[in-house]
Amino acid sequence: MRRALDIVGLIAVALIGCDAGAGKGAADAVDTRPPLVCIANVSYECACDSGAAGRRRCIDGFTFEACACGGADVVAPADTGAPDVVDTPDTGDTGDTGEPPDTTPGSETVTDTETVGPDVDPSALADCTPKGTFGGHEYLLCPGSGWVGAAAQKCASGGATLVRGDSAPVLGAIAATLTFEVWVTAQKGAAGWTWDGVDPTPSWCAGQPDGHFNGLPNAVCALLGPSGCLGDAPCDTIAAGIMCQR
Repeated sequence: MRRALDIVGLIAVALIGCDAGAGKGAADAVDTRPPLVCIANVSYECACDSGAAGRRRCIDGFTFEACACGGADVVAPADTGAPDVVDTPDTGDTGDTGEPPDTTPGSETVTDTETVGPDVDPSALADCTPKGTFGGHEYLLCPGSGWVGAAAQKCASGGATLVRGDSAPVLGAIAATLTFEVWVTAQKGAAGWTWDGVDPTPSWCAGQPDGHFNGLPNAVCALLGPSGCLGDAPCDTIAAGIMCQR
């Protein structure tokens, strides 16, 4: 039997049988869309060869750009009496307009400190409630609910991600703060389930994943509930809670 539905305000949006004029019933509708891998134009954390964290942008929902691991900042040369040189804006940073020129002669430099990727506004998560710091990351529960893409966009707007869960104990600590299910970054692709965290074997609830969610097909995204285990769910036909990790 499918696990009890304990999502507060969980909305099942049935896409099955929507073409009534064609005479198709619920049993005839088949979701043939490919599984969602990532959210287009959202920046995700990735691992660099040095062990440091970088960022990579989702191109079209299915592929990523190469992991941007940073490098030497572009620096303006020392003042020589001529007009100062201003840093070139970051490639891909739509809100970066360049730093102002130096105003005092000398050996000053202008250093670009922004990272490649979309600008973020920390105040975008001001309406979210801190639920604790586990495994070195802060977790915030945001009001309302949404499909996985809207949830990811909400977190990304404030420089955060959906729950990644660095280990089973961390997932357990997060779950203890919940009263309903929230989206996590586990997703199923052509190669099977992938987990954007350190633990390669997240703890699934009994009978999960089974590819369905209360009768809805194409369950290729995942939810974390108060029990501390994961269940699969469709990415874009239900709304679940939004918790961000930063």
